[in-house]
Amino acid sequence: MFANHLFKAAVAGVFAICAVSCSGNGNNSDSSGSDRNPDAAQSAIETKSVNSVDSITNSVVKKPTVIDFYADWCGPCRQIAPLFEELESEYDEKVEFKRVNVDVDEQLAAQYDVVSIPTFVFLDADGNLINKVVGADAESLKANVKKLYDSNL
Repeated sequence: MFANHLFKAAVAGVFAICAVSCSGNGNNSDSSGSDRNPDAAQSAIETKSVNSVDSITNSVVKKPTVIDFYADWCGPCRQIAPLFEELESEYDEKVEFKRVNVDVDEQLAAQYDVVSIPTFVFLDADGNLINKVVGADAESLKANVKKLYDSNL
C-alpha cells in the first residue's frame, strides 16, 4: 500500500517538473501533427492501450515493441501522442506499438522503472529491454523507433 502511495506521489512530482520543463522544450518543430487536437489523438490510439503485464511481455506477436508510458493529464504526453501514432502507422509491419496509462497500470510502470512521463520503452522481439527515451523528445523517439525497425529487418 505504501508503494502505491509513493508511486502516486512520485508521478505527481514528475508532473510538476514536467509541466515546467517539458512543455516548452522546443522539440516539436517537426511535422508530427502537434498542432492537432491532442485529445483527439489520445482517443484515436487509446484502443492500443495495455492493461496487464502479460499482454506486453507474453504477447503472441513476436515483434520488437515500443511502449508509450503516459497519463491523460500530462501535457507533453498528449503533445507527442500524434507522433507516436504516425510512427505506428509507418512501422507497424515490423514493430508493435503499445500505450500504457501509468494511472491505470502502476504495476507495469513500476516493472519498467518508469519515474517520469512520457517514457518510451523499447523491447526486442523476446521482450528484453533494450532502450528508454524519457520526455517528449520527438527526434530521439523517431531515431530509436527507426533503429528498432532496422534491427528487425
